[in-house]
Amino acid sequence: MTENELSVEVLSLSLRCQQGVASEEDRARLEYLLSDSEQARLIYSGVVSDTVTLSEVANKNAMLFPSGENAEDVSGAVSPVALGKDLRPVRKGSWQFLLALAALVLIATWAVATFSEKESRNVAQHPARPLARIVHLEEVQWHAGSVEYDEWSAVNSGDTLKFDSGMLELVVEDSIQVVIQGPAEFELVSSEKAIARSGKLAARIGEEGIGFEIETPHAHVVDQGTAFSISVSPDKQTDVVVYEGMVDLAARDNSKADLEERPTYRRLQSGEGLRVDSQGGLNRITSVGARDFLPPLRLGREAVRPSRLIASVTDNVSSMDTSKYYRVMGKGFAEDCLSYVDRLHQWNGIDHRGIPAFLRGADYVMTFNDDKVLGDLQIAIEVTQPVSMYVLWDDRIESPEWLTKDFSDTGWDIGLDEGYNDRVPDKSRKTAIGSGKSVDFVFSIWKQDVMQASTVLLGSVQQDHIDEIPREVSQSMYSIAVAPLRGQGYNASK
Repeated sequence: MTENELSVEVLSLSLRCQQGVASEEDRARLEYLLSDSEQARLIYSGVVSDTVTLSEVANKNAMLFPSGENAEDVSGAVSPVALGKDLRPVRKGSWQFLLALAALVLIATWAVATFSEKESRNVAQHPARPLARIVHLEEVQWHAGSVEYDEWSAVNSGDTLKFDSGMLELVVEDSIQVVIQGPAEFELVSSEKAIARSGKLAARIGEEGIGFEIETPHAHVVDQGTAFSISVSPDKQTDVVVYEGMVDLAARDNSKADLEERPTYRRLQSGEGLRVDSQGGLNRITSVGARDFLPPLRLGREAVRPSRLIASVTDNVSSMDTSKYYRVMGKGFAEDCLSYVDRLHQWNGIDHRGIPAFLRGADYVMTFNDDKVLGDLQIAIEVTQPVSMYVLWDDRIESPEWLTKDFSDTGWDIGLDEGYNDRVPDKSRKTAIGSGKSVDFVFSIWKQDVMQASTVLLGSVQQDHIDEIPREVSQSMYSIAVAPLRGQGYNASK
C-alpha cells in the first residue's frame, strides 16, 4: 500500500467511525492500521496538533457563511459551521476522540481553502502550540483550590493536574498519550518528564517520545517506546506493568544526598510488572486486573471489567526469578481477543461460526507464553463461586496427566492467530480480523465443572524443562477461561 493509499484509507475509516456508520470490520481494520503502521499513527499526530488551529480559524470566519442549523451556501453545500454541530469531538475515549478529529480536519481543510489570503495569514500568525492539551474529561472533580481545566485546555511546563475523582486524557507533543484516573496529582515538567504523585495512569508513547520519564514518590519509570500502566499509592508503593514494549524502572532513593546520581535501572518487557515499596524494595506483581490498573489504550478504549469469578491467580515461580504477571480479563473472551501477556497472538473461531458460544463473554486469564518451556510450573486459580473452567490446549502437544485426570475434552476447538510486533525479528506474522481468518494453530477446549468456591491447581505444559529460547519452540502455552456454571449465573453477593 502506498503512503497516499494509506492516508486515504485511514481518513475514510476515521470519518465512518466518527459518523457512527462504521461496521465492526471497519473499526477493526482501523485499529489494525494504527497498530501496524507508524505512518498511520503519524497521520493522527498531525490531526491532534492541527485541529485546534483550524477550528479556531473556522469559528473566527463563521461570518463568511450563512448561519443556521441547515445553512447552505450558494452551491448548495452545507456550511462548516453547521457541519461542526454534528461533527464536534466525540467524548467517549482516546481513539474515538481522534477519529472525530480526523473528520473535523477534513471539514476544516475544505473551509480553509475558501478563505481569503488575509485570513490565511491569520493561521500563520497563530501562536505556538502548547506543550500538551487535555483532550478528554470524564466526570472530573477538581481538588479544592487547584486549577480547573476544560477539554482542549493547554497544559504547559510546571502545570499540575490535581483532581479527586474522574478521568482525563492528555496528549503531550503528539507522541505521548496519557490517561489518568483520580484521585490523582500529575505535574507536567517538560516534554521529557512528568511527576505522578498519586493516582492511576496508562500511557502509550510513540518513537518520538522514547525516553519520557515519569517520576513517582518511590520510582523512576523511563519509557523505551511502549504501552504501560502505573498505580501510585503515595504513602505505600508504586506499581508498574508493561503491556507492550519496554520500560526501565528504578527505585527512587530519597535518602541519598546527591539526588542527581543516576539510579540503577531494571528493564521490564511486555507482560512484566514490579512493585516498588516505600523502602525501595522490588516485588513481583503476580496478577493484573481492572480494579488495580487502567487497561492499555486501544481503539474505542478497551472495555475491561473486573472479574467477579476469578479472585486470584498465583504460581510457584519465585518472585526473585521473574517479574511476569497474569492479566485477568473480566467478561473479556471474544473474537480477536489477545491470548498472552507477552505476545500479540489472538483467539479466533476456526471457521465462520466463530468462537464457541459457551466461551463468549467468559472471564479469562492471559498467561505468559514463554512459560511453555517450564517443566515444573503450577498455576493456582481461585474462583469465587461454582464455575465451568476451560483450558485451551495446543493440539501439537501431548495432553498431560493433570489435564486428562481433572478435565474432559469438549470436542470443540479454537484457533490461535499468531502476530508479532516490529520489535522482534519475525515481521512476517500478522493477525487478521474475524473468525476463521489467519488461524495458525488449533487448540482443543477442555472443561472442568467446579462446584463451589475453591482453588483449582493446573500443571505445566512440559514434563521436563526445555532449554531452548521460548520463541524458537513450536508450541504454545495453554490459556484459561472461566464462566458461571450453567444455571448458576453471577453471584450478586460477590
